[in-house]
Amino acid sequence: MLDGLKVLKLEVSKEELPLTLSGEEKGRWHMYKVEVTEEDIEELQRIILPNWYAHFWGDDELIVVYSGRVFRCSKSDESTWREAIEYGLSIGIPRDELDFPID
Repeated sequence: MLDGLKVLKLEVSKEELPLTLSGEEKGRWHMYKVEVTEEDIEELQRIILPNWYAHFWGDDELIVVYSGRVFRCSKSDESTWREAIEYGLSIGIPRDELDFPID
């Protein structure tokens, strides 16, 4: 899907990090800053892997996309992130990975 998006920035982690819930597979995380449309978000929720998520932000909106679920939150009010975090926890994503970094 990334091939069809406008990539603004790419960061790759310096160290090997867990790629699976068991932690057995490790690799470098890639963080892409991209421009997306509503259609891109709809497509992503259909194709993203289970137990993975993507998040996007603009103005004061934070959008968290899981397989089959999309949460729209306030970027500036972390209390609005609760439902998206709880859902991530319910599908096995570790709490420390549900921080939704925004810059």
